[in-house]
Amino acid sequence: MTPIQEFFKQEMSRRGDLTSKQKQILEASLTLFAEKGFEKTSTADIAAMAGVAEGTVYRHYKTKRELLLAVLAPLMAVMPNMVAEFDENTVRKPITTLQEFVQNLVRDRLEFLDVNYKEVKVLAGELLFNTDLRREFINSLLSKTEVFSDLTKTLDRLKAEGKVVDWPTDLILQFTLSTLIGFVGRQFIELPSELTKDQREKMTVAFLVKGLTP
Repeated sequence: MTPIQEFFKQEMSRRGDLTSKQKQILEASLTLFAEKGFEKTSTADIAAMAGVAEGTVYRHYKTKRELLLAVLAPLMAVMPNMVAEFDENTVRKPITTLQEFVQNLVRDRLEFLDVNYKEVKVLAGELLFNTDLRREFINSLLSKTEVFSDLTKTLDRLKAEGKVVDWPTDLILQFTLSTLIGFVGRQFIELPSELTKDQREKMTVAFLVKGLTP
């Protein structure tokens, strides 16, 4: 699984509209926003990590908020690549049972979160409150990836084989994805629980399998 930071660096190297100093600033910003949080990161911190003067940061980005949005733009640009990797490595993986299908999805997204927790937290925090960015994010995933088409094909096949309840596929996807989002979102909120992460994973899989079994 390719880390978000690696996708980000690839996008930075591809961008011809940014100076080398801008690229250094944006890479440093993503690292620090992820490690320390947006509020606790100062422009002085960013300048020090980027190896530039603090005035250089302000010359390119007037406010820290503007800098955050500049960081999110390349993140949004590489999101379809990340989803395509998920589609190729997980969604298209040959399966024969509903249990396999659900377990693959849950485990992959947990691994993704383990690898990219801090970066996802930066992006998710902005998507939660920025309607335009959220709309752009959803449109990008729908128009530039085949993941939903591939998920639909797998569910339709399992339904035809009598292994999944005969409900509209879009509704099954809604239930499945909303459960996954809730499960992943819990990791950010860090609600107290007597259960281990592995136990919660098994229960999430069992919940979906029982709910979708005919």
